Amino acid sequence: MPIALAVIPTRIFEVMKAVFDFVFENNPLKTLTTDMFRVYSKIAKEYKIPHQDCIFHSMLYVGDIIYKELKKKDKYDAHEKIWINSLLTEYREILRQLNYGDAVDKMENFLGKLDNLPDFFETIGKHLRKHFPNLFTHLEHDGVLRTSNKCETFHSLPQIRRIKNISKNPWGLLHRLACTIKNYLPNRRTLQNRGDWHIIPTEITIP
Repeated sequence: MPIALAVIPTRIFEVMKAVFDFVFENNPLKTLTTDMFRVYSKIAKEYKIPHQDCIFHSMLYVGDIIYKELKKKDKYDAHEKIWINSLLTEYREILRQLNYGDAVDKMENFLGKLDNLPDFFETIGKHLRKHFPNLFTHLEHDGVLRTSNKCETFHSLPQIRRIKNISKNPWGLLHRLACTIKNYLPNRRTLQNRGDWHIIPTEITIP
């Protein structure tokens, strides 16, 4: 269950930091599990807390690159496609490790394999090296979630086409968010406007 939702014009550090400061003013933030958007790392450093990149977001990112590549007609034969898919399977297994030392060793070996491979593997290698430290934070610190699944599930609740179309304008978006979370929150309070962004606290009034 979310404690707050924010609709902001841009995800620059200053705006997002203001949101975090407001939401966690009286409720200290202890850990942070997010997608791989770079600003979150800066926020975690600002708060001096452990930061975990969601392992499923990483799996999806790498998987999308591989599946897009495999769709290229006549570029790979059947054996090459099987081998490329095996790399994705190997990567997924690395992220599922429950021992930090094993995870690091397997990741380093995996990156070594990518060094001698061409084209799109270089993109995957850059991604892994950039996010390597934050993919295994949950193995170093207690209480750190390794995925952002709860948040993603909440925001992906099924919606009919009419509601999706309404959400294409700012007021419609605020209305959809309010409707989505009304059954999750026990009390209500007026939507607060803070300058050029809006914060929906733990209690809201549906527009």
